[in-house]
Formats: sequence, C-alpha cells, structure tokens
Amino acid sequence: MRRYLLGKVAQAFLTLCFVIAFNFFLFRVVPGDPASLLLRGTAAFNEDNVDQLRHELGLDNRCRRSSSSTCRTPRGSTSASPSTVGVRR
Repeated sequence: MRRYLLGKVAQAFLTLCFVIAFNFFLFRVVPGDPASLLLRGTAAFNEDNVDQLRHELGLDNRCRRSSSSTCRTPRGSTSASPSTVGVRR
C-alpha cells in the first residue's frame, strides 16, 4: 500500500512539473503581442489602449522579458497582479 501511494505521489509530481514546463515554453513560442491579443475584437482596440495595457502588464519593461541577472526590479516598485490589471485609478 505504501509503495502504491508513493508511486501515485511521484506521478502527480511529474505531471505537475510537465504542465508547468509546458506552459512556460508555450507562452514563449506563441507569436504576437499579448496586449493586442487581449484587446482585439473589443471597442477598446486602439494603439493608445494597447500601449496602456502593455504598461499595466509590465510588457514594456525589457528586463522582464529577458533572463539576464543584471536586470533588477527597483526597490519599492510593484508589478501588476491579475486582480489589478485593467482597474482604473
């Protein structure tokens, strides 16, 4: 019984690792701009709104797109969380 449970836990862990790795690489391979894809087909689809959404999502920061260790987030800054994206202040 113990061996069976350990096998199931190992399978679940491997499945979770596969899903995380798959999603990580999938979103780097998909072409296009995420901000324009989110707004396409809506009444808010214009260049100003796309630029604003890019800024809110942090896509205009080149350091976030690279894996360089020299790019650091300034102290005291906050990034957009999914619950605050699109919320006007």
